[in-house]
Amino acid sequence: MLAGLFGALYLAFRDRAAAVLLSLAFLGWLAHALTYGVEDYYVFLIPAYVILSLFVAVGVGAALRRAGSSAARLVGSPTPRAALMLAVCGLALAIPLLGARETYAAEDRSGEDFGRRTIEAVAEGVAPNATVLHHRSSLWYMVLVEDRRRDLTLMDPFKTSWLRYEDVVWPDGPNAAEAAERYGTGDISGVEAARRAAQKGPVYLLDHDLLGQVVGTDTFVEAGFRMVPVDEGVGLYELVPEGGEPSGAASDER
Repeated sequence: MLAGLFGALYLAFRDRAAAVLLSLAFLGWLAHALTYGVEDYYVFLIPAYVILSLFVAVGVGAALRRAGSSAARLVGSPTPRAALMLAVCGLALAIPLLGARETYAAEDRSGEDFGRRTIEAVAEGVAPNATVLHHRSSLWYMVLVEDRRRDLTLMDPFKTSWLRYEDVVWPDGPNAAEAAERYGTGDISGVEAARRAAQKGPVYLLDHDLLGQVVGTDTFVEAGFRMVPVDEGVGLYELVPEGGEPSGAASDER
């Protein structure tokens, strides 16, 4: 950050037009990311990071030139001066790489199989012709790409950070108004959709950071449902209405 700030100030004195252009773009993207109101706002910070990296490059370059001038005055021989500059450049390169191994290990997703485990849990543990309430899950891949469990009804009534007009119910494919009328998806807690679906057959909830974040932790329990675990590892529960019994049968379809 200090290198970026120094680079911006340096550029303001040396090339005011470039400084104004980059600063306006940086501030614009920063304001957009922070006020857009989406859950993954950090993705929209990437353009601001790119511009900040340009400021950092300018700042580091200016610092290296200043260091070279100072070294020329202090060290007369070119060989020690070159060695000093190489050491300074190496330090500038090493600082961003500190902790790179730990950061890579924390961000490495090469062994991530949560999406696959979710698909297998639903494919094997959900009763035939059931309804699954979910939100942005890998179940789209299961039914559309792998062509599995196409007997299911996938429903996403939950509130998102923007207005959706499609992709609320599959395979019916109504728009938002039609889905609200037919399936009760106008209730963004998912309770009304679960109640209507329970009148036709088993209902399941795929809780991927829904409970406690998108809806209340006890939303469905307070509405009279029992949450029967099917696979807690992926957050799959059967929503059993009051007086009902769990289906207790996995589908043989894949």
